[in-house]
Amino acid sequence: MHNSLIYRLRFACKTTCALLLALALSFILQLDTPKWSMMTVAIIAASPAFASGGEPMSGVLRFRGFLRLIGTAVGCIGGVLIMTCFSRVPILLLLACCTWAGFFSWLFTVVKQEISYAFGLAGYSVFIILVTAWQTPHDVLQIALYRFFEITLGLLCLIFSDLLFLPRSVKRSIDQRVAELPHNCYQLLSHCFTSDDTQQFEEIFRERLTQAKALQAMRQTLRMESSHYSVMMHRRLKGINGILFHLLTLTYETQQYFQQRPDKRSSHWYFLFQGECHTPEQVNQKLHQFTYLIHQLPATQTPYSLSAWLKAMKELRILLRGLHSHQPLHQVEKEIIERYTLSTAPTAQRKHAFINGMRTFVTTAVGCLLWLVMDPTAISGFLIIASIVTTLAMRAESPKALGLDFIYGMIYIIPISMVFYLLILPATQQSFLLLLVALGALVFILSLAVQYKIVGSGASLMFIFNLIPITNPETFDFSHTFDSGLGQILGAIISMVIIAVIPDLHKTHLANTLIRNILVTALQTLTTNPLRRKKNRLSALYDQLLSLITLDSRSLHRYQLAINLIIIYRRINAITIHNFPGLAEFHQEIRDCATLLSTSKLALQRERAFEQLQTLLQRYREEISRLPTPEKLTLVVEDLQQLLAQHKAPLIAG
Repeated sequence: MHNSLIYRLRFACKTTCALLLALALSFILQLDTPKWSMMTVAIIAASPAFASGGEPMSGVLRFRGFLRLIGTAVGCIGGVLIMTCFSRVPILLLLACCTWAGFFSWLFTVVKQEISYAFGLAGYSVFIILVTAWQTPHDVLQIALYRFFEITLGLLCLIFSDLLFLPRSVKRSIDQRVAELPHNCYQLLSHCFTSDDTQQFEEIFRERLTQAKALQAMRQTLRMESSHYSVMMHRRLKGINGILFHLLTLTYETQQYFQQRPDKRSSHWYFLFQGECHTPEQVNQKLHQFTYLIHQLPATQTPYSLSAWLKAMKELRILLRGLHSHQPLHQVEKEIIERYTLSTAPTAQRKHAFINGMRTFVTTAVGCLLWLVMDPTAISGFLIIASIVTTLAMRAESPKALGLDFIYGMIYIIPISMVFYLLILPATQQSFLLLLVALGALVFILSLAVQYKIVGSGASLMFIFNLIPITNPETFDFSHTFDSGLGQILGAIISMVIIAVIPDLHKTHLANTLIRNILVTALQTLTTNPLRRKKNRLSALYDQLLSLITLDSRSLHRYQLAINLIIIYRRINAITIHNFPGLAEFHQEIRDCATLLSTSKLALQRERAFEQLQTLLQRYREEISRLPTPEKLTLVVEDLQQLLAQHKAPLIAG
C-alpha cells in the first residue's frame, strides 16, 4: 500500500532531497530568493500527499508541477502588466490586483478540477510580484523572470529526486484494476438475481462507480507520468473506461427491470448466477453459459439491458486482450473505442464561482486597505495567505476546514521559524553543510506529518520558508520576520471570517442545479444527427451523479431521479431515430426547453419551462406515433414524462 511506513519514508526522503538540492543550486547559481524554488518543492509535494494520506503518484507530482509553471507564467505576466501600467497610481494598482485575483478565483472554480490549480496560482501570483517589487517597480520584469526561473528549478529538482528514489508509477494500480473488471462487473450483475437487498446493491454499485472514476483519473495520471507508454494503450484504456460506465448503467437498468417485474425473474437466471466466481476462467465459463441461456429463453424473458450487457462485456474482453497483447489496434477495436468515447460535464457551480471570486476580491481589498495605512512588511504575508485561502476554499470539501488548517499551520511555523532564526541559522553561518542538515531534518519531519494528515502540517510545510530568512546574501531582520509571521496568521483568520460572512450557496441549490444539468445532458442524445448521437455522455453524466452523491448523499429521491435520467439517456441512445421531416426541429425545441429550465434564475421561470417541456414531450409522442416502429421510443418518452412529473420539486426548486 502507498500509505505504508516504507512508502511514507521514501516520500519524505524525496521531498527532503529535492528541497535541499533546490537550495544548493540556488546558492550556486547566486539567485536572490532561494525560498521560491524551495517552496515550489514543498507546495507541489505537500498537497497531493495530504490528500492521499501517503506517497503520491509520480504523474500527479509532475502534472501539478506543470500546472504550477503555467500558473506562475500567467501570474507573472499579469503582475508585470499591472505594475507597468499603474505603478504611479498605488490605489489603481492595488484595485487592479484585487480584480485580477477575483477574476482568476472565479475561473479556478469554473474550469475542470484537474487543471484548476493553474488558474488559482495565476490569480494570487500577482500579489507575490506586488510584494516583491513594491519598493522597486522598475525591476518588476527582472523579478518576474527570476521567479519563473526559480519555480522551474524547484520543479526540476523534484523530478530528479523522484527518479533518484524510484518513482511510484500508477501503471501497476491500473493493471490490477483492469484485471479485476470482468469479475467485478459480473459480481454486480449477479446481485440483480441472487439478492433482494436493494441497499446492498446500491452500496456495491456506488463502489463500482467510484472505481470507474478512479480509473479515469489514473489514466490521466499515466499520461503525465511517462511518454514510454504507447498511444494504443491509452486509447484502449479510454475505451475500457467508456465500456465500464455503459456496463454500470445496464446493470442498474436490469436491477430496476426485475425489481418492478418479479414475475419475469426466471429460475434459470438464479441458477446461473448463484455460484461464486473467483478466477477469470470461472467468469469466462459463466459468460458462455449466459450466452447459451439468452439464446434458449424466449425474448420476452430477456430484457434488452441484459443482452446489451453481454454484448458490452464481449467488447470489454476484446479490448482487454488487445491491452495485454500490445498489438496494433485493429478495426474492431477502433470501432469499439470510437463508440465509447468519453466526454466532460458542464460545471454546476457558476453562481458558486461568483461567490468565490467575491470572497477573494473582498479579502484582498481588505489587505490592500491595510497595506496603505500600515507597515507593508506586516501586510505582505497577509495579502499572500488571504488570497491563497479564499481561492482554494471553493475546491475544498470543507472551506472552513481548509481555513482552519491554514490558521494552525501559520501558528505552528512562528515558534519553528524563531528557533531557526535565533539559534540554528546564526550557528550555521560558517558551514553550509550544517544548514542543509538542519533544514533537511525539519522538512523530513513535516513531510511525514503531512502524510498522516495532521492539522496544520500541510500549510506549515508549504509556507515555513516564508519566515525562515534564507537569502543570498544572508540577512537577519527580526522585526521583518516576526511581522510577516503575524501577517500570515492575520490573513488566515480574516479569510476564515470572510468565508463565514460570505457563505457558500446551500447544498440543496447545488444539488438541484446538478439534477437539471443531468436532464439537459441526457436529452442531448434526442436527435437525428448521427454525430451528436455518437458522442458518449455517460462519463459526463456520472461525473455529475458523483458530485450529487458527495453534496447530498442522504437525499434518495434526487439520486433516484439522476440515475433514472441516465437510464433514459441510455435507452434513447439505443434506439434508431430516423430523420423524418419535422423531427429535427422538434428535438431542438425539446433540448432548448430543457436548457431554459436549467439556466432560468427564478423558480417561476423554471416552472413555466417545466410545463412547456412536458407539453412538448406530449406533442412529441403524438408526432412519433406516425413513425413505422414508434413503440420503443414512445415507451421511453412516456417513462420520461412520468419521471419528470414524479420529481417536479427538485427540478424547479432553487
